[in-house]
Amino acid sequence: MNVQVMGEDISAEELTEDAGWKTAGTRRSRTRHRAQDFPHDIDARTDMLGSGRQGTKPKNVKGKVIKAGRMPRLPKGDIKIVVRPQGGLDIVKVGAPAVTAAIFAAASMTGGESAEDTVCPNLHQNIVVVSTPKRANADRYARMRQIYIQGKLHEVNVYETAPDNTTKGVVRGIPIEDGPRALDENIVNPRNPLALAAKRIGNTSTVVIAFDGLKVPKLVRYGATLIPCTLYRKQIDICYQCGRLGHRMDVCPNPANRICRGCGLRNPNQEHQCSPKCDLCGGAHMTADKDCKARYKTPYVIRRRRWEHQSANNQLTQQDLPPTEMTKPRSKSRSRSRSRSRSRTRRSRAPTRSRSTTPAPVDKVSWADKVRGTAREGVGKAPTVPEQNQATNTGIVEELRKENAVMRDLLQKLMQEVRELRRERAAP
Repeated sequence: MNVQVMGEDISAEELTEDAGWKTAGTRRSRTRHRAQDFPHDIDARTDMLGSGRQGTKPKNVKGKVIKAGRMPRLPKGDIKIVVRPQGGLDIVKVGAPAVTAAIFAAASMTGGESAEDTVCPNLHQNIVVVSTPKRANADRYARMRQIYIQGKLHEVNVYETAPDNTTKGVVRGIPIEDGPRALDENIVNPRNPLALAAKRIGNTSTVVIAFDGLKVPKLVRYGATLIPCTLYRKQIDICYQCGRLGHRMDVCPNPANRICRGCGLRNPNQEHQCSPKCDLCGGAHMTADKDCKARYKTPYVIRRRRWEHQSANNQLTQQDLPPTEMTKPRSKSRSRSRSRSRSRTRRSRAPTRSRSTTPAPVDKVSWADKVRGTAREGVGKAPTVPEQNQATNTGIVEELRKENAVMRDLLQKLMQEVRELRRERAAP
């Protein structure tokens, strides 16, 4: 089932310059009594795949980009700090250990202080994620503004990610003159019990809210006003400097090596014109253009909901039916099929042998006699074959009726969720 979810496509660097989602993690630590039902993995990150149209089908590019940039699972519960190096720093060429050493030096971290920290570079997205269980270390990483590598200073954009087991929503129409304190007072309060932090997107009236758990409420109270809230959606990273998928312009490792986002031509001149074709959807527009619907990633909550539906369907299909006489001698039929494939003579003899080994019924009764009630049942005789088949069929019918009722309930739930998603999509 394909589901489309309304949301806003924003990036971390579009948020106002502050400590990232530090306030969300701080408020989350004060409410640890709330149960965490499901682990939340690091979001899948994208790849540095180029365009070029080198025989790649458009329908496979998006999956390859996401899969190639997927990061390993970092320790759950740690604070995650994202370091985005600028100035054309290429982590692949410099080497991940050199970047790690530069980060520790910029944060003034000793070997003992960083012993429990984990530095994981994302070579495809050209960023670095630092995972630490200590708040003091996270604050020192977040204060970095530049790193020194191979005799050159590179400015870095550092921010803290939202804590695990959280979901982001987007609200619009918030007055621009309301500052961070006003956002917290109007959103992060007991009237919105799941809200952990709120961040404005640049100088716009759109605000991103981090919610505790894996559900975004449909409505959020901004003071006394009810405002619709939609699910935040990430998008495939595209570099407007070099034209390649997988990273953003601020961390482009090769700004001088450009390709055309429309046709894949390397280093086009200013007079270049072409018939554009999107690498993600195959449409007649630039790759990852604002009109491209394929540039959005499927949110984690939607993927999780699909997994739950799939597992429920698998459980229903894997339910064992009551055993019947036809399923008992399965091993014998398999052995007979193997013997039949060996020679033609054995195939011709196998049916006669199988009939001879099957015990003949004591009293054969036709279905017509059974319906007319003329079947004779001797005292002490075993039930006839038709009677056994009828009892077995009755049990199978009852099982099928139960399974049909379960499937009917599941279908009603799915239809209800589809209607809710359609209402969310139709909301202004």
